[in-house]
Amino acid sequence: MFFALLAFLGIQARNYLIQEIKDAKAEQYENSLPYYLEIEQLYRELAGFRHDFTNILLSLEESIKTEDIALITSVYSDVLSETQVGINRTKLNVADLSNVLNPALKSVISAKVLAAQQKNILVTLEVKENIENCYIDLLDYIRIVSNLLDNAIEGAIVTKKRLLRIALFYKDDLFFTHIENSANTKNMTIDRMFSNGFSSKGTSHGHGLNNVQRILQKYPNNWIETTINNGQIIQTIIIKKVS
Repeated sequence: MFFALLAFLGIQARNYLIQEIKDAKAEQYENSLPYYLEIEQLYRELAGFRHDFTNILLSLEESIKTEDIALITSVYSDVLSETQVGINRTKLNVADLSNVLNPALKSVISAKVLAAQQKNILVTLEVKENIENCYIDLLDYIRIVSNLLDNAIEGAIVTKKRLLRIALFYKDDLFFTHIENSANTKNMTIDRMFSNGFSSKGTSHGHGLNNVQRILQKYPNNWIETTINNGQIIQTIIIKKVS
């Protein structure tokens, strides 16, 4: 009976561990899905832009061949000038984006920048050195960045300035993720921002910053600094390298 009990307990423990692994994998998949969808959306947007731009070039080519100045002027006025407005609203250095070496992180940042552009938000991206290691689990870091950028876009869109600045950099053994945005900061406090369910869009939103806090609690010696100052929210994630 003793050995039978040991065998039974062993089987139960094994089944419990298997279920725990399944639950962990399911949670990881659920958390990853939104970012895979964002990457897929980004590729669709780029494919659509390439198709449209090809058609524009074909129109210009035919106009140049026939020396139809009126048509060239029309193509520029109707299409290219509108595109230039969008470009001018974004201080996005392609070289800076290329410094983000991880493809998944680069795709997510690109998707968020694109989403901000589509809402007519002026985006500044500063990545002056190669960003390869974020010092914590990549999926956790992507979740943190995505939540912060979603909130920054949500905050900027209701303001007149519509500003968003993103900067990634290392200093000594620390990795900094700096995100600042224009926002309606009247009656806003840091405690309220990080409370579960707080959002400028209502009660059906507003779990992002609370999720960021919960993720960071998994990692000792990492923290977030938040400043609310006269129509601007500045948030900096500081992650310490673990030897």
